[in-house]
Amino acid sequence: MKKTSQPVDTVREFHDRLLQLLFENPLRIKEMIAIVDSTLAEMFDYSSAELLNRSQLGLDLALTETDILIKIAYIEGNQDVLIYILLENQTTPDRWMGYRILDTSTMIWRRELSRQRDEGIPESEQHLVLILPIVLYTGKRKWDGVANLTELMNVPDALTRYVPTFQTLFLNLQKTDIHSLTGSLSALALKLLRAEDESSEVFMQVLEEVLTEIGTFSQVHGVDRIVESLLLIAYHRRPENEKELLYNTFNKAVTLDAGLEEMINMGMTIAERYFEDGMEIGFAKGKEEGKLVSELDTLLSLGEKLLGKPSKKVKTSISSLNDASMLKSLMMRLPDVSSWDELLGTA
Repeated sequence: MKKTSQPVDTVREFHDRLLQLLFENPLRIKEMIAIVDSTLAEMFDYSSAELLNRSQLGLDLALTETDILIKIAYIEGNQDVLIYILLENQTTPDRWMGYRILDTSTMIWRRELSRQRDEGIPESEQHLVLILPIVLYTGKRKWDGVANLTELMNVPDALTRYVPTFQTLFLNLQKTDIHSLTGSLSALALKLLRAEDESSEVFMQVLEEVLTEIGTFSQVHGVDRIVESLLLIAYHRRPENEKELLYNTFNKAVTLDAGLEEMINMGMTIAERYFEDGMEIGFAKGKEEGKLVSELDTLLSLGEKLLGKPSKKVKTSISSLNDASMLKSLMMRLPDVSSWDELLGTA
């Protein structure tokens, strides 16, 4: 049976996974900000950035899994001021995004003021934190930017000066010049997403450019997982009749840079494992397997922090597991073991 295109939700799982991988590292956020405003990107101390837990802040309903909130120091001049960066990932236009940002900001301020009071900070020294809102729009429909609050109100011109105002950093991927997306891991990842619906010729050219340049980042922490995610998207977003072209492009990249071989092989192993050639994947199964990829990625990520970078043999062993409950069980045992071999000995 000829393989059909994958369900939209399945491909979306891979998109979300890629963005989570990128923006769990504050340096990748710096790279994304630089695409829109390179001067602004240099104003913060990313080495001290803290990824905030939305559950602890009571923001589970306000933020999605791919929205990011980080606490970071502003270092321009002699100032060292903590601010929040709120990164919203959007796949469809949202007329009410400006209001949503204000609403989320208000919830953050409320929690911050409560914390300051609980810590006994005098009222005269209590303050609100600046929140820098960033919207990354990866959808295809037209969206020119985040509407200000005045546009959302039926308000006479004479009264508009009383409407709260704030600026939002807006990155519309489809309106971004694809040739400008270079020089960083975030830019390269977004470049491939930008090209995913282009013609076969254009997509293969972009894929080759991305893989060639990404080889220069082979020593950057987490680059292997980013490459794997990009290959998952490339493999499952493009039609069946392009598979040979994909393999040729992958092989050409490996020929030019042998350092890419392990990353590409691992990415393709994962891709082929979840969607075998000649098999039609239904919506439910596709969604389930997308979640399995996420569990596997989480295990590798947490394990690397606790046990060190996994070897190729360890990655292969873990990739062979196809039981989400087993992967979760291994994650639970991570704090109790001292090596990958010890962990896998329990599988």
